Amino acid sequence: MHLSHQRYSAVFWVTSIRVTYYATTEVKVLSLRGLSSLVFDLVALGILFVFAGFAIIFIAMILSASSKPGTEGRVRGGGVVMIGPIPIVFGSDMKWASVAIVLALFLILVTLVVNLHVI
Repeated sequence: MHLSHQRYSAVFWVTSIRVTYYATTEVKVLSLRGLSSLVFDLVALGILFVFAGFAIIFIAMILSASSKPGTEGRVRGGGVVMIGPIPIVFGSDMKWASVAIVLALFLILVTLVVNLHVI
């Protein structure tokens, strides 16, 4: 057998391995088609939460405007800003900071569950 024939057969063998690898990868990708309904549901839920937030702010503005002008209320609250996997928690007092910490832990858990479900 000539040396050039051995070289071509080795190249063909490597190509056939690659084709098999791509075929198994393609089947794995096709099995994730049910994921689109989950993504659609999460997007719809997010839009619903945004509209609910606007409604709560609007109702709070109306209630604040209808209160007596001489009374002064104390505003308390807290929140979470997620920058990637790192939560930044803030609050006006310890109670609301604790609520924000629980919210941050919940958001991290949801992110992990969604990422593990996709993989």
